Amino acid sequence: MGNGDAALEEAVHLTKFARLVTVIVIHDEGVVDCNRVSAERALCHPRIEFVWNSVLDEIKGSDEIESVTIKNLKTGELKTLEAQGVFIYVGTVPETGFLEGKIDLDERGYIITNEMMETSVRGVFAAGDGRVKYLRQVVTAVADGATAAVAAERFLDEERDIKESLLNCDIPVLLGFWDPAVEESISYIAMLEGMAA
Repeated sequence: MGNGDAALEEAVHLTKFARLVTVIVIHDEGVVDCNRVSAERALCHPRIEFVWNSVLDEIKGSDEIESVTIKNLKTGELKTLEAQGVFIYVGTVPETGFLEGKIDLDERGYIITNEMMETSVRGVFAAGDGRVKYLRQVVTAVADGATAAVAAERFLDEERDIKESLLNCDIPVLLGFWDPAVEESISYIAMLEGMAA
């Protein structure tokens, strides 16, 4: 179900495992919403059939998928096809509306993060398909989750260390910030360390 890049690329991929792949397209015959290369590859494939001007009306089966009912949008006709699987590729809309105005989202509503899964709000991390990324698959979501978990743990450890070592300290504390790319800052840190010793 679908006619974009992901749908037609997946249809071609599925021909490695299936005798026949049927692609249900909402548009008129020959009209697809994907890049030209993927379209030509799918339209010319001997094991891919297209059903035009149609949508998926019903998936039937008890324990497994047995058939689907397809509705033609022009005639209203319902047609039943035997099927052993259904793959829906009709686009995604992230469920991130509750975050609007709270963290930075891109124009499509995906959460903007850096490589550590940090959002625009300090201490808030995001992982998975709701964030801006190139590939949305279980394996990438799991990798995001691992990165976010480690980054969040380190963030909490640093917060605790700052609170215990600096904010709740009984003696005066001097903080020195330096940049290894600035020679002058390194000499100041060395001087402060010498004074502290």
